[in-house]
Amino acid sequence: DADNGGRLELGRIYMEQVPIPNASEALRERIRGRVEKIMGVQRELSQFNKTLAKYQSESEGEMLKARLAEYETLLNALVYEAYGLTAEEVAVVCPHP
Repeated sequence: DADNGGRLELGRIYMEQVPIPNASEALRERIRGRVEKIMGVQRELSQFNKTLAKYQSESEGEMLKARLAEYETLLNALVYEAYGLTAEEVAVVCPHP
């Protein structure tokens, strides 16, 4: 949208329709921990990309990317658990293996 610089804005009417699960404190902590790990790897990957030519091997970057993908997969599983999704419902939400 040209009026807002290409940004999408979610109004209250749309956000009120998003179901928010009432996950246990333990599950919320597991999700929080996983998000923190993802953010840490993203910072490492960003730093890696800045210094790649000078100091680090390309294989280290691939390892960071693989760790990031693993953490994101684990986070998705925790979110599916929070919503109480069955394997069939997960297959609809995330059709790729």
